[in-house]
Amino acid sequence: MDLYRLHGEDDVIAIGWEDYLAEGAILVVEWPERAGALVPSAARHIIFTHLDGEGLVAKMESGEMNLDEMIKAFEEGRKLVADCQKDLDSIRQRIEKVTKDGSVEPLNI
Repeated sequence: MDLYRLHGEDDVIAIGWEDYLAEGAILVVEWPERAGALVPSAARHIIFTHLDGEGLVAKMESGEMNLDEMIKAFEEGRKLVADCQKDLDSIRQRIEKVTKDGSVEPLNI
């Protein structure tokens, strides 16, 4: 659920926030701060950051990096991918459902 264009709790309620929670849905929310106090205190937050892979590729293609630097960057990238996969696997095992009353239940998927 992308809340970017919303301006506060009233807007979030208007798009069916409470209906989603009542159904026990898992909500993946961008810009959760727009929901204010509507976000249950037991909610789990996952923060993704963008790595500048395109910038690295551009540097490699432009010749700014020597072979040793490119190999090192490649190895670091492979390690990062492996670490991210491990983190995602761990998150999958711990996904929980936040109910309307704010309680948290394990979700079997």
